Amino acid sequence: MLARPAFVDRFLARLPDPLALRFRATAAIGLVAGAFGLLLTLAVVHLDARRCAEVAREHAETLAHTAGVWLDGDAHAGLGQDPDKRLSDASAALAKLLEQSDYPGLVRTLRPKAEAKTALAAQPDAARPSALEVVIQTGTNQVRQDVDYRPEMAAALFEGQSTSVVRAGLVAAYAPVPDSWGATPAIVWVEGPASAPLWRRFGFALGATLFAGLLVSFAVWQTRQAAERLARHVNTLDSLVCQLAAGSLQSPIELARRERERLS
Repeated sequence: MLARPAFVDRFLARLPDPLALRFRATAAIGLVAGAFGLLLTLAVVHLDARRCAEVAREHAETLAHTAGVWLDGDAHAGLGQDPDKRLSDASAALAKLLEQSDYPGLVRTLRPKAEAKTALAAQPDAARPSALEVVIQTGTNQVRQDVDYRPEMAAALFEGQSTSVVRAGLVAAYAPVPDSWGATPAIVWVEGPASAPLWRRFGFALGATLFAGLLVSFAVWQTRQAAERLARHVNTLDSLVCQLAAGSLQSPIELARRERERLS
């Protein structure tokens, strides 16, 4: 029968014993710590995504409110002299505002169509397709001239209040554009991404993963140290039990007598 090579014995000696107390304790804590680290990473990434969405919503709503304050509501209502020229100037100013704010989205002004005003005023909480027309639009991803009316626009169009919603990874903010009579002939619609840039999300997820990995590694290391101490204590106890069974273990009285003699 062929003998097993020596390098195989050395290799097997390096492998941990799966039945050993140290291995089982370390493996159990490692699994628990790994699951905790994974849940911690997912929770932190989710909370960061919600925070980014809230920041994007506040940014869009602030931009919409600012634009609605200084936009010419009389020109949107067709009042005054040369409203088309004033709308053209307002479009250029709005494009400059969007560029200075460094907002990666689209800003446009909407006004109800003449044939849809009565229906919208009667049922502001009902969605209506192609009930609004685009007056000014700037930014990327230009849209069609007709826009569907959404119930979340009612606060800006009929109540004169700014509002915003987040849906499908996009944030939409609405603000009124009042005229000199206090009416709201149009609204500002700001739309942009609700999430952070891809590089920022990737970097944050990587940092959270590294932090969770450090916590898991520290927990496993501490568990391994504790398991080694426990294994030494168990081995000592097992040795004492074997000595007691063999009758070679000294009694406490004998140990006390020898200690007293040593001290004297």
